[in-house]
Amino acid sequence: MRTCLLALVLLLFGQACSREMPEGYDTYGEAVPVESAVAVDAVIADHEAHVGEVVTTIGTVHAVCQMRGCWLTLKGMDDESIRVDVPRDEDDYVFTVPTDISGRRAVARGILVQDDADAAAMHHYNEDSEGALGPFRLSMVASGIMVAPR
Repeated sequence: MRTCLLALVLLLFGQACSREMPEGYDTYGEAVPVESAVAVDAVIADHEAHVGEVVTTIGTVHAVCQMRGCWLTLKGMDDESIRVDVPRDEDDYVFTVPTDISGRRAVARGILVQDDADAAAMHHYNEDSEGALGPFRLSMVASGIMVAPR
């Protein structure tokens, strides 16, 4: 019964998040089609169905790279997060996000993958976030990220 109730809440939350976003969101990278946004919790709960596909997800920014704004984590109502990396070209990052956006709502779009961060990469993420991040099960390289105003 509790599982059914949680599934219903996640479904309704995901549908509510898929509606048009309020004015004032800042866009980094490509425009994000917010009408297809799915809550982070719903993506994590059904990640097998989404791995390898383009996903648009919405959640709360939990951590941000404090060095360059080259990655962030999107957290839902549970403790799990999806790591969102900024794409690179041969010279540098294609775009970055502000380093002061923790706690704000954000929508990210990219191909969802099973995370393969090794110990050295996790050390880098922990150093750059000034916090203790757990291992990630899922990540994406975002083609675009929209961040809510303060």
